[in-house]
This record gives sequence, structure tokens and C-alpha cells, in this order.
Amino acid sequence: MALNDDQARATGLTLPQPLHLANEGLAFLLELVMVASLAWWGSQAVSGIAGRIALAILTPAAAVIIWALLAAPRARIQLPLPGVLAVKAVVFAGAAVAVYSMGHHALAIGFAVVTAVNTAVATVDRQALMTTRAGLPDAPEELPQVGDERGLMGSAWPNWHRWHDILTP
Repeated sequence: MALNDDQARATGLTLPQPLHLANEGLAFLLELVMVASLAWWGSQAVSGIAGRIALAILTPAAAVIIWALLAAPRARIQLPLPGVLAVKAVVFAGAAVAVYSMGHHALAIGFAVVTAVNTAVATVDRQALMTTRAGLPDAPEELPQVGDERGLMGSAWPNWHRWHDILTP
């Protein structure tokens, strides 16, 4: 039986809805910070104004394109989960290294830690939600009663007693 999100969350295997929404919101905020960090780095990386403008535009644009193609929920190229996580790690690490290289060490380390924790929690929550939502077998509407031959025969439960009779000499 396929479950909706609320039913899947009721199993206790996923984050409660308010925490899920907060974590997803934080993920989006971190993506925006990543883009801004790369633009900031680009504007500081070289001395000429033309180079600064070019890097401030092209560096975050490259990250956004890579993200849209490979890591976004509706990515054009669907990678398996380890591939998506690798792309996210490279892009987020690039932003953290960029900020670190500008001398803002604590900011870069804090960003990297928050990003890693958020990505781990989001990945576990999303996987549990997908597994729970789609992975529960259909249950029969009425359970057979012990000793009720008619209940066993007319239900969705397999007739295990018949297989036993066939397989045993």
C-alpha cells in the first residue's frame, strides 16, 4: 500500500513535518549562500575590474549550471544517490574553500560543517520517506481467523497450507 507523506511520517522513520520543512528550508538557504560565496570570491580573486566582474558572474553561474544538471531534485541528468552527493560535496566544498582562501576561516569551516550535517540529515530523511512511502506491501482488508478455512481461502493471504500439502510427501 502506497502511503502519502503524512502517513509515511507517522511511521516514525522520517523527520516530523516541521523539522523536515526547516531542514529543507536550510538546504535552500545554504545553496543561496554557496552561490553568494562564489560570487564574493570571484569579486576578490583578481586585481583587474574586468576579471573581478567575470569571475563574480562566471564562477557562481558554473556552480548553478552544474547543480541544475546533476544535483537538483529535477536535475536534467539523473545520477544515482552517491553521484548526487559527490556533486553536492564538490560544489559546497568549492564555496567553503573560496571563503577560506579569502581569510574567513571560521566562516568557511562553519559553512562546511552546517552544510555537511544538513545534507546528511536531508539525505537520510528523503530516503526514509521514499522507502516508507512506496515500500509497504498491501495488507489484506480482513485477516483470516485460525481454523476458518473459508477465511483462508477467500482472503488475500496465500494458502500456505496448500503449498505444505503439495511439497510434503
